[in-house]
Amino acid sequence: MSIECVKKTVEVERLVGSAVFQLPVQAEAPVPGAGRESVEIAMEDAFAAVKDVEAQSGRVLVSGQVQCQAAYRLGEENSPRALTARASFEQAVDIEGVEPGMAVRARASTDHVEAAYDNGHMVFRVAVTVSVRVRSLTPVEAVTGFEGDTPVETRLQRVETGKTSAENSETVTLSDSVALPTALHARVVLMQWASPRVESVERDLGGVRLSGGVQIESLVASSVAGRPVALVRYRLPFEALVGMPDWVEGEAEALADVSALSVEVEEGEQDGEAALKMQCELLLTVRMNAGTALDVVSDAYIAGDGTLSLEREEMALCGAAETVQASVPFRGTLLLDENAPGAGTALAARVRPVVSEITDEQDGAHIRGLLEATALYMPSGSERLSGARGELPFDIKLGRPLGDDADVRIDASDAEAAALMSDRMELKCTLTVSGAAWHSEEAVLTTGAQAGEDDPRRRGVGLYWPEKGEGLWEIGRRYRVAQETLKTLNPAPEGGKTPRAVLVRV
Repeated sequence: MSIECVKKTVEVERLVGSAVFQLPVQAEAPVPGAGRESVEIAMEDAFAAVKDVEAQSGRVLVSGQVQCQAAYRLGEENSPRALTARASFEQAVDIEGVEPGMAVRARASTDHVEAAYDNGHMVFRVAVTVSVRVRSLTPVEAVTGFEGDTPVETRLQRVETGKTSAENSETVTLSDSVALPTALHARVVLMQWASPRVESVERDLGGVRLSGGVQIESLVASSVAGRPVALVRYRLPFEALVGMPDWVEGEAEALADVSALSVEVEEGEQDGEAALKMQCELLLTVRMNAGTALDVVSDAYIAGDGTLSLEREEMALCGAAETVQASVPFRGTLLLDENAPGAGTALAARVRPVVSEITDEQDGAHIRGLLEATALYMPSGSERLSGARGELPFDIKLGRPLGDDADVRIDASDAEAAALMSDRMELKCTLTVSGAAWHSEEAVLTTGAQAGEDDPRRRGVGLYWPEKGEGLWEIGRRYRVAQETLKTLNPAPEGGKTPRAVLVRV
């Protein structure tokens, strides 16, 4: 009896493990001129970024930085001031099965920011959430068929796997200057934000061409009566080629992250227009996600007097990545604190999405969480800037499932506030979902087979009444009869169902 396995090596990308953890980070900076004067914080914010990530034996080491900023008022001054502070963080998280050299993806976000004045210093307390995913390429030899003089019946299954076939990054510096209205009397930039968005991804000679824009939002101090601050928005367009070998195939997954941002007011000549000078450093990353489909043996038996023992391996296979991109409008009501001044004119708003859960339901994926919102306004009958803070729930519904291994982020842009009544404000913004979804499936691959000793079958002809779930394959395997013989003796009825009684001849 001669049987030889025909094998093909497949590189399977598998999810080794993932973790999400939260850590507190504290940053502080001296407040210039502060002494006995009171300090009133109008708006605070923070941005967290991963600077380095390393896979070690049984764990992943993540380090990064948090940049904080605040607009505040000192004593009886009506004009707001600005302050920034930075702090670093480092955290090791245990993930079973991780080994040095494995591919790691890590992302950091700020879930909550709280600023307080303490003894001449502005102290920021930030809750940073870090998500980590570790993947590994594992070569697997899967059986695709058999050769030899022994008749072997095989059942095939199509296995689809995905993997990151290539990755590259390019840093792009964007700069521009826009004139500010003279009537604004802009003096200084208090706070600044940047929201990048990739809008087009196209293969080009020598790489992948990305284009999109960075929405720059600047909170500018003004000397206009009744309007001490103004929110200025400007879009910086970008187009860049990220190098990639032309022979690399797959779907391009593009990411854009702001690594540095500088915005300042350049005063003009006397009675002349001031200008807003912007410079943004953008890190563009392209990952090529390739998919492979292969027909492999899921089951086999000898159609004769021999036996066949299969060697199987169970593993989670990652399918090809699918790009996730969606934008939805949001509208909610921000209630003012009981003792807050009544809402008058809204000047600026800032929103930070905090995701609490991502679930797949019958109508698709739901991303739920809270929006940490801050609105700056002038109270009715007062020239003293006030701030309102609140948390508003959101539920983003996508028309497709994301699976357990989706890597998505939520960004908020174009936030606006308007007074509805003295104790509440309407808040509007746009929520954008971006990222990729990887669908993992458990699969059993046949990796080898051994022929056993002869085991003579009982000869004869008989009828077999299939049990629930049994088909011609299960019956042929039970009696070691070739599938073609069973199909000839038992023509399939309408609908292709298994006959109620199956004629078997051994």
